[in-house]
Amino acid sequence: MKVDENSRTLQISFPHAYFKDWFMLTIQKDFERQVERLAENFTFVYESGRTREGQGPGHVFRAANERRKRFCSDNSAANDPFPKDDAASSFTFDSFIVNRKNDFPLAAAKESAVLARAGEKVPYTPFVLYGHSGAGKTHILWSLANAVRAHGLSVYCGDSLYLENFCLAPGRYAVVAEDCVCIDDVQRLADSSAMQEALAALIDKFQERGKLLALAMDQHPSTCSAFSQKLRTRLTSGLVVEIKRPDLDVRCQYVQGRNLRQDLGLSKEQMLSLCQRHQDIRCINGALTRLSLFRAMPDLAGAADTERLLNQSEERLPLTPAAVTTMVSRHFSLNPEDIIGKSKEQRIAHARHIAIYLCRELVGLSLVQTGNFFGGRDHSSILYSIKKIKKLQTSDKNMHNVVKELRKQCLALV
Repeated sequence: MKVDENSRTLQISFPHAYFKDWFMLTIQKDFERQVERLAENFTFVYESGRTREGQGPGHVFRAANERRKRFCSDNSAANDPFPKDDAASSFTFDSFIVNRKNDFPLAAAKESAVLARAGEKVPYTPFVLYGHSGAGKTHILWSLANAVRAHGLSVYCGDSLYLENFCLAPGRYAVVAEDCVCIDDVQRLADSSAMQEALAALIDKFQERGKLLALAMDQHPSTCSAFSQKLRTRLTSGLVVEIKRPDLDVRCQYVQGRNLRQDLGLSKEQMLSLCQRHQDIRCINGALTRLSLFRAMPDLAGAADTERLLNQSEERLPLTPAAVTTMVSRHFSLNPEDIIGKSKEQRIAHARHIAIYLCRELVGLSLVQTGNFFGGRDHSSILYSIKKIKKLQTSDKNMHNVVKELRKQCLALV
């Protein structure tokens, strides 16, 4: 890192383009905001030494602080909030791998983009996406923003920086100039009553104008007890949809695509093992990026085999039907063989229903595969168990808590 006081330039160098890409996509904005608190009006220069194919040596990305500002002195939209070389601008609806489980959230996001592009009133602002980390909320949020921006409309997509500027604007609150605003990780506002108040006001303004306000968070807004009642009411006044964890087949499609595009040389067994081990696409992406980085460095190419790279820092067991069944059997003080077996004793059957439900949800097995593991049961028996546990979770609080705790323990294995 080098500082040039004369030109007001801060130069940050990375040993490889992969590290730069990760920094730009994950913590660049937070880094620049922290620097701005110490010294204003700096221009940031990002350099990477070793580059990927197609890039010249020392590829440079420049981003002036002024481009990060979202409000001008007259409260109009500031410079383009989407730098052309911003990695997040590559997110599209077409690149989001989806199956029927997440058909509706994706379709709703596409419809929102269509209405916003056409300048029509969006009837379900705010559009709230919620779900576990790694389910794809950020991808859909950026895809929506990119689709709207492609038609020349004013768009902001990012973190709570927009709300910070909204709070600091002259007057009570700023005049909203953007046609579309997308804010990620809304749950981070839990510790700030001022920011919650600002978001509630922003929702009111967007609803009045019929413009699109899209938000992403890790839980349903109605269950976020740290939010004020005023904010929870407004968050649930629009369209709230859940992005569910990607199934095994979706994760496999993602890995197969990257394996083919980057020529990683993974076998079918290695790809399947990786997808079974991780429920989170980000974790899978990290393992593949680690492998890709080693492959791109000839001097390190033999320093580690593929299996060790994919499993680096992984001392835990991959999540398998056997691991899930073992966890359930321990909870109910049973043997795994009892759950897999033919016994119809009530407490064993009860534990079996839960194990089947969790295997289907967490491991991603098909109905037939699940039936084969649980003693050769047919798919209708498996479907009955899944529906039974789903129904009980909504009507029986104790069942809900048991399944929640077992899910947490199972995910701790991966």
